[in-house]
Amino acid sequence: MSRIIEFEVSENQIQGSLPPNLSNAFPNLKILTVFQNQFTGGIPWSISNATNLVSFQCQSNKLTGQVPNIRNLHNLVIFSVADNNLGSDKDGDLSFVSELINATQLTNLQFAYNMFGGTLPKSISNLSTNLQILTIGGNQLHGSIPTGLGNLVSLQLLVMRDNSFTGSIPTDIGRLSTLGELYLNNNELSGSIPSTLGNLTWLAVLQLQENNLEGSIPSSLGNYQWLLELGLSGNNLNGTIPPHVSIFINNFGIV
Repeated sequence: MSRIIEFEVSENQIQGSLPPNLSNAFPNLKILTVFQNQFTGGIPWSISNATNLVSFQCQSNKLTGQVPNIRNLHNLVIFSVADNNLGSDKDGDLSFVSELINATQLTNLQFAYNMFGGTLPKSISNLSTNLQILTIGGNQLHGSIPTGLGNLVSLQLLVMRDNSFTGSIPTDIGRLSTLGELYLNNNELSGSIPSTLGNLTWLAVLQLQENNLEGSIPSSLGNYQWLLELGLSGNNLNGTIPPHVSIFINNFGIV
């Protein structure tokens, strides 16, 4: 079976651990898809030698431990470990993010809903400009959101909700002109809502609720033409609702 290129067993009830000698057993492996099973244990450390990997998807299992060294996986396009029990709620859990900056074709990075702790590495802003999906919500992350996310100019989905992020919303998020969904809700963000968010004219979902945001609602949010969900509740906002935003509320009846 050493010639196998693609191995998929997703959406089953398979138990046990992933093979420890993964890269030796499948030296030509490009696609490993095992999501939505009952796998336990850790991600095999031998994955660090699987240099042909293009797609690694193990989300929605019961995996534990740390993400191993993936510095040599330069061909990755998809890397998803979301919805597991990975991490230790400590600094250093996200060291693998910095190891992905050489994966220049990466389009999909998901590590939401695990036990990753510490702060978000500044190197996240150096990930591939081809990145379209980034989900890091539902972890134990704290500290500020690094500036530089605006470098990820191809992002269409950015999920950072359900953490403990503090500080202000970086203004350069307004550079993500292709963004369709932005989830920053259920954190501890403070300061005002940046007017630059009004530049995200393709947004369909903007969730900022349950933070410590203050000040008025920027009139620039009235620039949205495709918005279907706007969440601002549970903050310290004041002032009036800008007229163009009121039109949105009247049309859709949701805030």
